[in-house]
Amino acid sequence: MRDYYEAMGTESNADWHHNGGTIGGRLVFPRNRIDGRQTLNQRRGTHARIRDRFDLTLEAIRRHYSDDESPLSETLSAYKSFFALFENFEGYVRFFLLEDLIDDAGNVRFYIPFDGYARSPLPSSLEQYREFRRRQLDFVAARNVRILHAIGH
Repeated sequence: MRDYYEAMGTESNADWHHNGGTIGGRLVFPRNRIDGRQTLNQRRGTHARIRDRFDLTLEAIRRHYSDDESPLSETLSAYKSFFALFENFEGYVRFFLLEDLIDDAGNVRFYIPFDGYARSPLPSSLEQYREFRRRQLDFVAARNVRILHAIGH
């Protein structure tokens, strides 16, 4: 990914870090370790089929609520009491103001094409990397607006 990142240029990368690092690009996960295993945030960052992509993490959470398998199934199940707080996927999405990453049918809008965790989650070309970053930043910007509205601004 280093070649793609460097190809984006210094100014674009600075903007990406600045804008992506705003509150809209952040989410809380339980940080307690269960049975000495990685936390959810650690596992989503290190799993080869997720690689810290939030869209793929959100798809795994969606699948958790519908009792479907994902690369994070074991980890998500360990935190079932946390996810039970939101009752269902829609409740989770609403609580964390994630609506801009969900389509009208309740499916995740992926940053780049998704085929069910079958291949690498990393962009396969510079064009796809650009699209990935654009969609990620579009989501963060939309979520920032949603957060401002939620707090009355």
